[in-house]
Amino acid sequence: MRSSNFTDEKKRQILNERDLEGITVREICKRYRISIPTYYSWKRSLSGIEEKHSVLIESNGSNQSAESENQTLRRLYINLSAHNYELAKFLEK
Repeated sequence: MRSSNFTDEKKRQILNERDLEGITVREICKRYRISIPTYYSWKRSLSGIEEKHSVLIESNGSNQSAESENQTLRRLYINLSAHNYELAKFLEK
């Protein structure tokens, strides 16, 4: 497989051109001589990296709030599970 001539930063710049300049994907691909599937492959792979990166940044800054949210969600899950169990028992009668 051939290695890319574009760095990740350059790929991000190319992907952002659509939002900034409002041009079509086809025009971007013509300008940089890449295929349309390559454009969407870059978009998929780089958006995954950015999402993971933003989650790491958020978790480092607000780890305690995430823990408290997890505990709240656990309590809600337990309450709903108990309610579901009671409804199932009632319907069996």
